[in-house]
Amino acid sequence: MRLREALQDKADTLRGSLFFFLAYMPNGIYYPFISIYYKEIGLNMSQIGIISAVSLFVPMAVQTLWGRLADRTGRRRILMLTLLLSGLSLPLLHFGQGYVYALLITLLFVAMNTSTQPLTETIALDYCQARRLRFAPMRVWGSIGFGVVPIAIGGLLDQDIDNMLWLYPVVSAVAVASCLLMPKGQAGLAQGARAKGEKGTLRRLLKDPLVDFVLMVNFAVALCMGMSNFLPVYAVEMGVSTDLAGKLNTVSAACEVPFYLFVDFFLRKRSKEQVMLFTLLTTVLRMLIAYVAGFFPAQGFLLLCASQMLHSVSYVCMSFCSVQLIHAHVPEQHKATAQTLVAMIALGLARAAGSLIFGQMGDSLGLQSAYLALSGIIAAGAIPSLLLYRRMRRAAQGAPAQGVQAG
Repeated sequence: MRLREALQDKADTLRGSLFFFLAYMPNGIYYPFISIYYKEIGLNMSQIGIISAVSLFVPMAVQTLWGRLADRTGRRRILMLTLLLSGLSLPLLHFGQGYVYALLITLLFVAMNTSTQPLTETIALDYCQARRLRFAPMRVWGSIGFGVVPIAIGGLLDQDIDNMLWLYPVVSAVAVASCLLMPKGQAGLAQGARAKGEKGTLRRLLKDPLVDFVLMVNFAVALCMGMSNFLPVYAVEMGVSTDLAGKLNTVSAACEVPFYLFVDFFLRKRSKEQVMLFTLLTTVLRMLIAYVAGFFPAQGFLLLCASQMLHSVSYVCMSFCSVQLIHAHVPEQHKATAQTLVAMIALGLARAAGSLIFGQMGDSLGLQSAYLALSGIIAAGAIPSLLLYRRMRRAAQGAPAQGVQAG
């Protein structure tokens, strides 16, 4: 009986891992190569930065709509729909020219694509909870799927970057099929729980020191993600081929694998708040290594790889700790609102600001100097986070003493 249960657990874990692997593959085409495509059709750094920044505001407008629709009609069904519509949207870039047309099609694509990742993770979390499986060993296969694609298609895109527009819908169709690996689930889950306590939630959350601390660190660290669209362009300017430039995202994705496998050991001796402060330091170091790479074009690719390797102990680590802290600290009726607030800061506002800042600095100073300037901005952003952390520690240390005195 135990052998049968063990085999069933293995089969369920394999099923969830394959779902993650296939569902994350389309993003492995879009994110590593889209900025190179923009550059090839004649857009400058400022225009690429504006497209990246404006598209990051789209989730704030449509993500809640997709979420409500998923709760009412079924999460798997809506995930399949968003993957399908994403696959149909991106090839439209081929049928027009100019900055405005590229901006409009990108906004359409992002509106369709923005909810695929949270829906994928939500479906997988429900799956793990129902079968009592560990989430991290499955989630790591999403990073592997994202990282494998640039290796597989880099040669084709080096010949003609336009091939990206036709490969994306094919891989999206595979991702749609992967959704059939997951159970349908139920629509209309937790409607009452979500509605309860919504009024005034945002104001109360913003008055919470721990929530403010998480938001501050998220904003500072996620600024560096705004430059991610420019990294392949920076590499190509140093003489790196399009194929190798796309593989830089594979390096960062590959480094997520050991992080998810050993995350418990990584957090054993330090609090999550301390680890989040550490991610600010590693983010600054990541930007400085990219800056130094510009002085050594022959070794530029290797130095940029070293910068990308810090992704797991900067942004990924920060994001993981943020989710855990918010989940443990915020009351049950406010957890979803708090997680959404953090995601809006990290995935929306901060990345949009980073794209705009980096695009403007890239045109005026050059991409190399932009990395140095961004490292200084992130370092300055660490100061209020550190001050708030010290204030929280003093409050926590004083609380027991006050309790004893009152007794």
